[in-house]
Amino acid sequence: YSPLGWKSWAQCAAEFLRAKEDPFRLKTWVNTVLGESWEERGDSVAAGSLAARLEHYPAEVPTGVGVLVAAVDVQGDRLEAVVKGYGADEESWLIAFTQLHGDPAREQVWHELDRFLGQQFEHESGQKLRIKRTVIDSGGHHTEQVYRYCKARLPAGRHVYPVKGGTIAGRPLLERPSVHNRYRVPLFVLCVDTGKEIVFSRMLISLPGPGYLHLPDWVDAEYLAQLTAEKAIRKYVKGRGAVREWVKLRERNEALDLEVYALAALYILGPAFVRSLPERAARFAQPAPSSEVPDAEAGAPAPSWRDPFLPGPRGSAWVRSALPPGRRW
Repeated sequence: YSPLGWKSWAQCAAEFLRAKEDPFRLKTWVNTVLGESWEERGDSVAAGSLAARLEHYPAEVPTGVGVLVAAVDVQGDRLEAVVKGYGADEESWLIAFTQLHGDPAREQVWHELDRFLGQQFEHESGQKLRIKRTVIDSGGHHTEQVYRYCKARLPAGRHVYPVKGGTIAGRPLLERPSVHNRYRVPLFVLCVDTGKEIVFSRMLISLPGPGYLHLPDWVDAEYLAQLTAEKAIRKYVKGRGAVREWVKLRERNEALDLEVYALAALYILGPAFVRSLPERAARFAQPAPSSEVPDAEAGAPAPSWRDPFLPGPRGSAWVRSALPPGRRW
């Protein structure tokens, strides 16, 4: 309870209305405003419940999106990447997904990643959007290749950052980066458990609006199974008491990891940027001039340099070439 003059009942009510459809935000509201304990509504999400929300987008980027970010997961024989769009109150849209097969220890698969990340995506208004931030998982067996890739792109303004999961629970998803590595690249250590809590709580939101996850109709059953591949259980740990721990229900969970990484990419842009998403979404919704479609993210030019860390073919035509026509898979 707040003493008179600190916070009004009207403010409390307004905060509740903003939080009531997002279980993660509602939990914070119950704890901090009501001063009551939170009762969990569920520890897992069924893949079938997400299948009902698949929708057809009128364009690659629907109205409502204010920024595009990308996330990359590094596996032993491939890279997997998603492009996500975020709008007001972190409502999100899955825009593209790809699997780039090849040994991440070799250069070719990283050239393919450049082509994927260098694309322009067409908004429903006709404007062209580029990816604003990209994060790449560096916690696997190819840490060196990830650092080299990110380091080579920072001078060109590509804003590609390595991330890895931390071991301390109960922290914010994203904290200040560290540059204590060989390449002096900003490394963001994520509290993955916090990210999964946010993602799973938003999967429970049933109607478009704050926090809602939009999924396009080209998503298949395997992607949905990966997105819901873990559940939270409560276990007793000596010295800590009852804790929540995420466990896999199946071996593959790349889609869930990518969802968490994409959220981290959004937060790297900063709180002020996230608050500006409604205005950015409104600006992108304005029809593009018929004479020339502007690049909505002019500050993120397509790569046109020769990578000194990952030597490629002479010249730079390979980085400007478009992906093969068809679905972005």
